[in-house]
Amino acid sequence: MVDGLDDTSGTTRRRRLAVAAGNGSTRAVFVKTPSASMLPRVVVALGGLGRAEVGFYRDAAPAVPRIVPRCLRADASRRSFRLVLEDLVTAGATMFRLGDELSIGATEEALAALARLHGTFWEDRRLASREWPWCRSFVPAGEATLGWLLAPALTAVGRHRARSVLPDDIARGLARYARRRTPALRRLDRGPRTLVHHDCHSGNMAQLADGRIVLFDWQLVRAGPWASDVAYLLATSLALGERRTHERRLLEHYLDALLTAGGRPPAAADAWQAYLAHLVYPLEAMVVTLAFGAMQPAAAVRRVVDRAAAAVADHDAFAAL
Repeated sequence: MVDGLDDTSGTTRRRRLAVAAGNGSTRAVFVKTPSASMLPRVVVALGGLGRAEVGFYRDAAPAVPRIVPRCLRADASRRSFRLVLEDLVTAGATMFRLGDELSIGATEEALAALARLHGTFWEDRRLASREWPWCRSFVPAGEATLGWLLAPALTAVGRHRARSVLPDDIARGLARYARRRTPALRRLDRGPRTLVHHDCHSGNMAQLADGRIVLFDWQLVRAGPWASDVAYLLATSLALGERRTHERRLLEHYLDALLTAGGRPPAAADAWQAYLAHLVYPLEAMVVTLAFGAMQPAAAVRRVVDRAAAAVADHDAFAAL
């Protein structure tokens, strides 16, 4: 017997179900399938996002069990996918939403989770082989993916919708970046590669009762540079004053955790420059998210655009590219 606890549909359809076993016990699970709405369903299908997340949970997640929800089932085909995960709500986790501001303590835990991910897969041979066909490159070969081709147009739409929180000089810089993003991102992708979440804002994480952060929504997972995840997290999930006060120390915290997890962190000065150069992507990602409209609450996305734009302005991130 199955009872529905919650059912929402955005980028994907997400259901919390209470499943009764034959022995009379009941277990809550989280089930993720294609969206009930046509636009996100088509975007996820054409981008292979469901297949990528299923591949991650099937092949990579077992190596980092402390930073991801436990996967009970993962299936994918060309047209559909299904994930059955442990239900974090009934496990007592605090669920964050897009636009939420993380505390410094929660941010440290999130950076520790990213360090564990990055250290575990640091220059892993499977990232560049056909063994993991779901694992895309940070910069797609031949720029052939749908999202890559549409990004400049979507950025233009998103800039218009974000005009109330996007300063004119930052909007102009983002327009120039959208036209030249391929060579810029290829330069950023020259260093050591690891597995990156690529969408680690506060809405894609939860905090367990013991303080640990777990990351979910792995649809954009790919092989790329560690700094892309760190910049994304700090630019989107911290209040402006908190980021300005603590970002250098938080980066040092991450580098220490990365070394412990098996990675080979760069020198502090090089790491700082990499962090600055990667600040443009979270701004672009949130502007593109705003262009899609109904897939995320617009007010929450604008809050994150405002934070990311401030980070880009504070550090002249376009120049750092």
